[in-house]
Order: sequence, then C-alpha cells, then structure tokens
Amino acid sequence: FIIDTIVFPDLKEINEIIKDTECILHAADQDLPCLTKTGIIPTKIFDTEKAARLLNYNKVSLGSMVEEKLNVKLEKLHSNDDWSVRPIPKKWIAYAALDVEYLIELKNKLIQELIQTEKIKYAEEEFTHCLQTTYEKYLQRQIEKNTLQHIFHYIPGCLTLKNRRQLEIVHQLYITRENLGKKLDIAPTMLLKNKALTQAAKIMPHSREEMMKLSLFKGKKTRAHKNKWWGAIARADSCPEEKLVKFTRKENNA
Repeated sequence: FIIDTIVFPDLKEINEIIKDTECILHAADQDLPCLTKTGIIPTKIFDTEKAARLLNYNKVSLGSMVEEKLNVKLEKLHSNDDWSVRPIPKKWIAYAALDVEYLIELKNKLIQELIQTEKIKYAEEEFTHCLQTTYEKYLQRQIEKNTLQHIFHYIPGCLTLKNRRQLEIVHQLYITRENLGKKLDIAPTMLLKNKALTQAAKIMPHSREEMMKLSLFKGKKTRAHKNKWWGAIARADSCPEEKLVKFTRKENNA
C-alpha cells in the first residue's frame, strides 16, 4: 500500500497492527524520523544499506544494490522532483512503489551473506542502535537548525571557506532560504540547494547578474527568488567586521 502522509498524517492505528513486525528499510536513519512523525514506530528493522556496508560493498545505494544482487535496474527519474505537488502524478506513484518493491528479495540475499560471513550479530546490533538513537539525533539536529546552531556542519563545503565574510554569505542565504521555505510551504532545498550557498560564498559575486551566472542559481525555482538571494548576499557584504558570524566546532558526544 502507498499512503500519502500529507492527506493521512496520523498512522498510529496502523502502527498498532504492525509494531511487532520487522520493517525493511534502506538507509533507516533517513526514514525513521519521517515514520516516527506519522506515529509509525518500528520495534525491529532490517536496514539493507547498513547490511551492505557491513559486507563491504563499494556502492550501497538502493539502485546499485538491487542491480548487483537482483539484476534489476531501477530508474531514478523522480528523486529530485517536488513531492509536495498534489495530486501526485501516477508515474511518481509507480516510481515510489518500485523504490520498495525489491526490498524483501534484497534483504533475503543480504541476510544469507551476513550469516555466511558471521556478521549477522554485528548487523543486529547496528539495527538496534539505529532504532535507539536516530530519532533523538534528528530532534537535536532540528533544534540546532531552528536556533541556527552549527548550521555550517550541515552545509557541504563550509570547511573549505577561507574567511568569516564567506561564512556570513552562507549564514544570510540560509536564513533567507529557511524563512522563504516556511512562507511558501516548500522544502528550502527545493528553492536553493545547499551547495549553492557555498558556491556563492566562494565566488562572492559583486552583482545580481554575476550571482545568476553561477551554475547552481540557474534552476527555475531559484531564479524566481533571485532578489531574495541577492539581498542576503548584499547583507553579508555590508555586515560590520565585528558582527560577522563565527564557525564553532560541534562537540562530539559519542
């Protein structure tokens, strides 16, 4: 079954039926926060991605694993589409179904290998740890994002930036993007990709026109809000030196 959680956001009744059933997921740490928010709280999982990593596969994406183990090539045509669109196009629904259709077969292949290599106990420990810690980590990250703490740890490329002025560009673009996403009720990264923030910071464009020549600012949704992005860069450029944002390293509590 495919359930639209925007139409049916509360799945607690379904959870009561399936809560003792093993859930097969690929990259469970990405899926568990979404499931938990709907009321689906698994008590047992099998993570095909973690299993593949334990078995030392070089490519562990779902598409790569299904192709290698089951000789089936999954088309990844709609992974970057705007899934907030309603009604969901039929082709997208078929794509979503294919994304999970082969998980049981893949799990059966991988569990045999885990047993043969005597890694099954390690896999079970990994799955249990994922269940126990993923949602807590997700909540902490949401708090940090909402309070703008450690945002540079979540934006690829920030460690390569050379000065605080560049960090300020990322900071201002991030705030602008988040506020605009909330206002338009759309995922912020659909408006401006994370890599676009650091691309702008590295180039430090001197005009709106120069900014729009950047490769990651050419998308339709991004172009529609070019004045917002340029305003953020201009604010970063005019920010007094003593008020520029600082990079603070995140403590490792592991």
